[in-house]
Amino acid sequence: MRRLPRGTALFEAIVLNELPLDTLVLELASSRNAIYQTVFDVRPKLRAALAANGYMDEELMNCWSPLDDFLRTDPRDVGCAQAMNMLHIYAQLTAVGAPAEQRYPGVAAHLRACGPCGEDFEGLLAAVRGEAH
Repeated sequence: MRRLPRGTALFEAIVLNELPLDTLVLELASSRNAIYQTVFDVRPKLRAALAANGYMDEELMNCWSPLDDFLRTDPRDVGCAQAMNMLHIYAQLTAVGAPAEQRYPGVAAHLRACGPCGEDFEGLLAAVRGEAH
């Protein structure tokens, strides 16, 4: 795999230029998770820079709610690497109806925010349950 561009370049490609994530995966010979992790890591920095330059006022962000949603991070979100380390346990707990979200709120927050990790979770959960996809 090639070295990924800086997070701001990926952010620009995905959010501003609406380049599909799968297109970036092919162009960069990377993975969805690697690209998402890079963008995930840069979101708080981008949000802080936009706020410092007056671009995060309420009126402006009402017009850009998708951008605001993208930049907003749940402080409990553990990130891709830790979520992936716990995914098998989280899926097993979910499959048996145990309170996985309560036990692992950081993983739950991440799965809500990260499309690729959420897809991995759904696939693993289906496998654990013995469901055909």
